[in-house]
Amino acid sequence: MPALFNRLFLRKREILIDNRLISFQILGQKSKKLEIWCENERVKEILTKMPYSHFVVETFQAYKQESGLNYRYILIADNMKESDNWYYRKGRTWIVTLKFVLELILGVLSLQKIDAEPLERFIIHEVA
Repeated sequence: MPALFNRLFLRKREILIDNRLISFQILGQKSKKLEIWCENERVKEILTKMPYSHFVVETFQAYKQESGLNYRYILIADNMKESDNWYYRKGRTWIVTLKFVLELILGVLSLQKIDAEPLERFIIHEVA
């Protein structure tokens, strides 16, 4: 695990990362098996408005089956500087940065031989 994560998990949707308490109060999407929580409205808006936005839930559901990680909650931190992720097994929670999510989606598009240029353009003009 990166040094950035202090391994302090306070509640289901609050964590301490690099001595900064991050609260995930905005529900991005919810299904019977998965809840995606965003640190703020900016993250939710990016994930909603980006090209191929439907790949977010699909990717995390597929990754769950392939990896064997038994997560129920995805917490997305508003961080475009670092591509980090941490898994908290006891809470069935996977904490990821926004940069990690976007890179993950770009990877899925590449594997499926789908043109990623619209998403790449969106990231450069709307996110960065």
